[in-house]
Amino acid sequence: MRLTNTGSTPINISSVEVWAIGAEGSRPAQPPRPPGWFTVTPQGRILDPNGDDFLMIGTNVNGPQSFFWRCPIIDIDLIADAWQFNTIRIITGMGMYFGTPHLNLDDIVDAFTARGIVAMIEVHDYTGTFPGNTTTSQGLQTWYSLPEFTQHWVQMAERFNDNPYVWFNIMNEPGDERWSPSESAQLWHDIHAHIIEAIREVAPHNVIVLDEHNWGQGWANFTPDMNDILGPASAILNRGPSLNAQFHNLVYSIHPYHWTREHMMRAFFEETGNQGLALILGELGADIYYMELATFQSTMHAFNLGLEFGIGILHWGWEDPRFPLVDPDSVPGRINSNTGAREAGFGFEIDRTDGTRPTNLSWMGELFWDWTRGDLTVPVPIYEWPLLLNGDFENGILGWMPWFGGVVVPTGSDREGYNYISFSQVSWGGLFNSQQLDEITYNHYASLGKTFRLSAYGRIQPAGLTQPLQISYRLTCSPDVERFVNLEFDSPDWTHNYIEFTLPDNLYSIQLLVHSFNSDKVFSLSNIVIELVINEEPPELW
Repeated sequence: MRLTNTGSTPINISSVEVWAIGAEGSRPAQPPRPPGWFTVTPQGRILDPNGDDFLMIGTNVNGPQSFFWRCPIIDIDLIADAWQFNTIRIITGMGMYFGTPHLNLDDIVDAFTARGIVAMIEVHDYTGTFPGNTTTSQGLQTWYSLPEFTQHWVQMAERFNDNPYVWFNIMNEPGDERWSPSESAQLWHDIHAHIIEAIREVAPHNVIVLDEHNWGQGWANFTPDMNDILGPASAILNRGPSLNAQFHNLVYSIHPYHWTREHMMRAFFEETGNQGLALILGELGADIYYMELATFQSTMHAFNLGLEFGIGILHWGWEDPRFPLVDPDSVPGRINSNTGAREAGFGFEIDRTDGTRPTNLSWMGELFWDWTRGDLTVPVPIYEWPLLLNGDFENGILGWMPWFGGVVVPTGSDREGYNYISFSQVSWGGLFNSQQLDEITYNHYASLGKTFRLSAYGRIQPAGLTQPLQISYRLTCSPDVERFVNLEFDSPDWTHNYIEFTLPDNLYSIQLLVHSFNSDKVFSLSNIVIELVINEEPPELW
């Protein structure tokens, strides 16, 4: 999971020593398969201790030095029997200040592996960064040096080297945009190679999991060039084959929260298979709290393609209310003692615990529940997503992103009791809402070429200027070809205007813009609505 801060200082490739690990390809890629252990074949298949194909399905749970609050052992019957998950990913830390030191990792591992559930141990400290040569601290957070981090994994390996159900996930989502794709991929390779070398000295058989660089997503959502995505944009595809040539039993993991383009995810899955790289989705979730459309799209694509390619998925996270397995409105939930906010929708809040299908599953919860029982079919059900969220600003500007500044949501609204946004006379700026419109075709697969109506209440005070509410869209990734649909307002009184527009047959991105550059005018808007005008039967899914 991506956190808002890593706090560690950016490092250069030259600042990290690269230990000699022998010539690439000098080690046997696949030693004889030991009985009773999970094995990754040269073709990228994951075999369980009985030699059968292992398709992972599970969730991320709390562990020592993590940032959730609940001991997962409390929910072991729900996880194992009700949800029928076969894997947990245990969130741990070395120097994270969040702190759940009361949890005992050995107890968690022993309890779940005794039930035949894989316990994948991960370290969350280096999310968005890499370990360097020296230990650094910021506030209560400490990032240990690469030598100390390596020793941490050696001790972990010695601790669990006799348990085939314990997997080692070295770093959560290492690296970010401070490095170029090629620099990050090389650093990702060198650091992992060093740590794996040390682990294999004491734990020769445990499966080792490597998260993709750049927040676990590579650069797949930041470049339209398929050659880049299948090259340096992915450390897994670019450097994974080198690691496979040196070490055995490696599994690679992506966290595709924002892989909104189905054809790119498909190409990635195909290429990992072509290269014999075992792949899992170590984190996945649909963010209902912030209503982040990209996460719903990615979840839909991941389940459709995961079923097709036989790639396992782990839900994020058992205790994260942003990604609920249960409908949050169906349960009392709890009050977060730190924030005072209500939290609900956790996997342990299902209304039936005997293994029969609960009646209060969320859209994502239904996908996981049906997958574990073999009842999920392709294409998976589509989440009924509105074309525009919070267009009435009843939740402030949630879902909108301020652009420069100057926007306010007045209290004590004077537009018939409805909330509205307004740009003050002493400032200029705007809002844009792209994450909900960026893939307008998510919920309407026949949207391209279709006609929509954009409507809103608006006013401009004092009179004497025409101000637009704009839809901006691009046919390609180049901003030079940006096109606009303008809904204009010129009255000092509230007026309800609308405009109809037809989407082109091809579309790269689309967003809704609200802005004002006039320091002597106040532009106000309320009840923005986008609706489909022509609603024919949708064609087959892409």
